[in-house]
Amino acid sequence: MRADINDKELKRIEDLIRKAGDIILGYWEKTEGAARPQVEIKADGSPVSDADLKASELLVSGLQELYPHDGIVSEELKVDADVYKKDRVWIIDPLDGTKSFLQGNDDFSILVGLCEKGVPVFGVMYFPGRGQYVLGQQGRGAFLNGERLKVSGSKVIREHSLYVRRVKLEGDNRVYPRWMDSGAAFLNICSGKFDGMLMKIVTHREWDLVAPAAILKESGGAISDGEGKTLVFDKPGLDIDYLVASNGEVHQEILAILSEKG
Repeated sequence: MRADINDKELKRIEDLIRKAGDIILGYWEKTEGAARPQVEIKADGSPVSDADLKASELLVSGLQELYPHDGIVSEELKVDADVYKKDRVWIIDPLDGTKSFLQGNDDFSILVGLCEKGVPVFGVMYFPGRGQYVLGQQGRGAFLNGERLKVSGSKVIREHSLYVRRVKLEGDNRVYPRWMDSGAAFLNICSGKFDGMLMKIVTHREWDLVAPAAILKESGGAISDGEGKTLVFDKPGLDIDYLVASNGEVHQEILAILSEKG
């Protein structure tokens, strides 16, 4: 089974996402002559900037033109629960890692994912500051700038190869010791640099996960909730407490870590 997106459509989607990236880079402090973004704080305490809103506007209008019968959800639009009832729904985070972007870091990304009946079947993660375009399509594999991605083959979690957020694992040498945006952490699993990820879900929503989930699966990895159950994105929000992502081989090891913490 493959997501029903042909090569011509893939090119149009890529052009659209790269144009959104150009908008974002126009506000990034490391771009020469960059505009200063206006920033507001949303109800959940997270920042939103001109870059988020303008990228969202471009992506939504472009996808509506390409796929007028599909549902479209963006982090920066009011959520309509009825949209999720459509067979095909595009779920977008126009600027994942806004806080990091505003700090001048380069690990921010654009996330564009497609679900069919709640199942991620297509995803793009584009890191404009790094020039990394990551694509995963059901049945066709996952690629970083045209090079195939493949998860690590490690059967145990290697030292410093487990990314953890909001879960305390003191003195565990498996844990990667620094913070990074979750999109970048997903890419590190897909490329084999990390073996897995364990995150407590606090502010993450479906637009943070659909694209990475599709790419991870096509890289040979696995993703679930904290009980090992498959994620389905067929309604607004996430009804999970923890997210587990891995190369597949160490998935049970990560679930056991969570289980031991009670």
